Amino acid sequence: PLVEETGEDDHGEAQNDELYTYLASETNLDFIPGRANLTKYNCRSSTIDLQPGQKAVNAAQVKPYSNLCGLVAIGSEWNTIEGEAQIKEAIRRAGTRNLPSLD
Repeated sequence: PLVEETGEDDHGEAQNDELYTYLASETNLDFIPGRANLTKYNCRSSTIDLQPGQKAVNAAQVKPYSNLCGLVAIGSEWNTIEGEAQIKEAIRRAGTRNLPSLD
């Protein structure tokens, strides 16, 4: 992963504060043991008997490029300082009602 700090552009639009790129790898470089649930979409093996809520405990269990840490994509109309603040606040409020499930 590549991280770059940025701010506001000349038109007052928010710039990404994190830019992400995939590095070539045979293992998932974002893997944190016990953080993400194993699912049919991220599990490396198609023969494992998945149980609901089963956590990935080893990087060898997940596909190298599975998104295990969550992703939020927004349209350009929300790509402003105010829009970003509203999205972050909505995510924070939602997280107080239902804990995030990374699967």
